[in-house]
Amino acid sequence: MIPVLPVVTPTLPPATHTNVYRVGRMVFDVASPYPEEQARTLDWVLSSPVVVDTIVLTHHHADHTGGADALRASLRARGVSARILAHREAVLPFPVDATLGDGDRLETGEGSLTALHTPGHANGHLVFLAENGDCIAGDLVAGIGTILIAPPEGHLETYLSSLRRMLPLARRLYPAHGPDLPGEETLLQYLAHRAMRTEQVRKALSALAAQGRPQDPHSVAERVYNGIPGVDLEMAALQVSAILNWLGERHVG
Repeated sequence: MIPVLPVVTPTLPPATHTNVYRVGRMVFDVASPYPEEQARTLDWVLSSPVVVDTIVLTHHHADHTGGADALRASLRARGVSARILAHREAVLPFPVDATLGDGDRLETGEGSLTALHTPGHANGHLVFLAENGDCIAGDLVAGIGTILIAPPEGHLETYLSSLRRMLPLARRLYPAHGPDLPGEETLLQYLAHRAMRTEQVRKALSALAAQGRPQDPHSVAERVYNGIPGVDLEMAALQVSAILNWLGERHVG
């Protein structure tokens, strides 16, 4: 098991927390912008049996990065030469100390992790794979809720390629939201779910066309997600937009 501290963040429901993971001298997705949660994170980091001096970010979304700069400052104030690492495409409101690329190896002091570029949800999204197949997965998958693919940054085919890439590699997935998950089973479920939603969107487009009704993302989302409890139709329309873009790229009617 990878040590984890769930912290309250302004993330998308049904999630309310983001998982901060710690491996040796590295801590991943220092996420919360809230002072009380930042204090909890600092205490947890300082309780590590080894000195934590590296903050690694899976991607640039605010519910994954909101406490990173504050933790770096707090550690430096205590004499630790802390640094922040992220992918070169991550757009952050603070400077990083070094950038990461696909295949870069991180020496944690408790084994090595390989950074793998897995975009689709976000530009510059990284996962971190241990030699035993444990994978710090960021927003590649979720243990609660689902992963939003929101254009223009979100791109469905790219996301599907990232899922397929990890299929033979990840033994256990440690996502940013919710509990850890079995690797192959979860990735296959995600691929099947996206295929199911795509087919539902195609059928909805045909039905709306036959009725002479608009085929915009909101109209399609209302039809596809009708009756599903707790669905946010604005978020659903973004998911539908990604599928419509995917269908358009393939000229599929």
